[in-house]
Amino acid sequence: MNLEFFAIDSQGFITDHERALEDLFGDEETSRKGDACLNVMASRIATVFASLREFPTVRYRAAKSLDASTMTTMRDLIPTKLAAGIWNCLAKHKQSIENFPQTETCELLILDRSIDQIAPIIHEWTYDAMCHDLLNMDGNKYVHVIPSKSGGQPEKKDVLLEEHDPIWLELRHAHIADASERLHDKMTNFLSKNKAAQLQHGKRDGGELSTRDLQKMVQALPQYSEQIDKLSLHVEMNLEFFAIDSQGFITDHERALEDLFGDEETSRKGDACLNVMASRIATVFASLREFPTVRYRAAKSLDASTMTTMRDLIPTKLAAGIWNCLAKHKQSIENFPQTETCELLILDRSIDQIAPIIHEWTYDAMCHDLLNMDGNKYVHVIPSKSGGQPEKKDVLLEEHDPIWLELRHAHIADVSASERLHDKMTNFLSKNKAAQLQHGKRDGGELSTRDLQKMVQALPQYSEQIDKLSLHVEIARKINDLIREQGLRELGQLEQDLVFGDAGMKDVIKYLSTQEEASREGKLRLLMILATIYPEKFEGEKGQNLMK
Repeated sequence: MNLEFFAIDSQGFITDHERALEDLFGDEETSRKGDACLNVMASRIATVFASLREFPTVRYRAAKSLDASTMTTMRDLIPTKLAAGIWNCLAKHKQSIENFPQTETCELLILDRSIDQIAPIIHEWTYDAMCHDLLNMDGNKYVHVIPSKSGGQPEKKDVLLEEHDPIWLELRHAHIADASERLHDKMTNFLSKNKAAQLQHGKRDGGELSTRDLQKMVQALPQYSEQIDKLSLHVEMNLEFFAIDSQGFITDHERALEDLFGDEETSRKGDACLNVMASRIATVFASLREFPTVRYRAAKSLDASTMTTMRDLIPTKLAAGIWNCLAKHKQSIENFPQTETCELLILDRSIDQIAPIIHEWTYDAMCHDLLNMDGNKYVHVIPSKSGGQPEKKDVLLEEHDPIWLELRHAHIADVSASERLHDKMTNFLSKNKAAQLQHGKRDGGELSTRDLQKMVQALPQYSEQIDKLSLHVEIARKINDLIREQGLRELGQLEQDLVFGDAGMKDVIKYLSTQEEASREGKLRLLMILATIYPEKFEGEKGQNLMK
């Protein structure tokens, strides 16, 4: 019966007037309702100060100065009337409440919506505001979907984002970019001090973990359930972008190609996709504290014979969206650069349509193209030293592996990953007396890569170096075998000649007619390259015959 006000957290309260906006800023005819609303608000606000034993100096914005051309409305008088009502109530409390201060102890500043009419409309970029704006929360209640550890249905759990959660308390007023960065640091720190996590997931010396990896890791540690639940919850809400390595990230738009380059009728989807992409790319720069100069290819110059399409405008629209987001970050993030510190170059697929089709010959590209990897995960088959069944081990080809870091952008043949691996293993074994004794030193004799692999497998005292070298020797050998079996050197040479204009339609027809054992995928790639370079060759009956 005495709930005059309701605390929403330790620093804020409400007096629970859901119709206040309508009563106070509605039609002039409702001024009676407005006066009644102000009287109740004044009484309840005064009750807050009575409960705190504080006697405030009341400050407010006075009504506009009156002159013959100005009419003062009920709305203009709202701050004045509310201040007078609060002061009258406080005067009564001053006389009736024991030990109530007799002089002012603090300040009360009265602001109404007319001070800033845009604030409820514009996007606010704090963690708290983003949660309530984007996540369809019911008050402070968020539905947290927890993956099942047994592979069953995920569990749904209602959680309250309130001050009893110390992570929420710390991050709620932080910019969303700052919150994401701080959460990543918290999870990294939590896992670095947790031996169970290191043993269960394999300690990655010197390796950066992505936020998604960290979320999965903490979910697998039931002995720290309360901390895990809180960290995992907040990280889930901050996955704006995903780092794939120390020099690259993605914003996770699997349908971007379809949404952006589909039919013109889907321009609404395209615009929505661009807005989200712009926001997420801007968040990356906010996290890095970088303010880029945005460079892009402008749409074709307009003339009577040229129709500009949605596709032509993609770089322009994305650049504008990124710039708008960066302008907001510039104003709201502490210590954000005020002048440009780097460059952002926007490129879309129309810049180079052949790149996704043609065979790329780097170690990284060959691994993903030929080895049926699941993301960066490779299944490494380790022969048994006792003659039993070989062991299968999932390994991640990521930056924590120094050999992968060194070789991934090397050409598989010329600056050969295989050749460099051979040198690495030869050098490793030349310094290892145990290997020389066990396998017999071959003075002046060249060792094959397979011999070297067998030799290092027999040296358990150098297990970490052995495992890494042996892994990449196996991968390089497997790739070279597949290149030879699939005749990729001949196909790759023809692809390159086509792109550089050194081969044409006759060479493709000759290849297709003579290399009948070539894979369907290889033939399809060749035709797609041809269609990109010579689209006119695929019109009508010629195109049908080629496809046959």
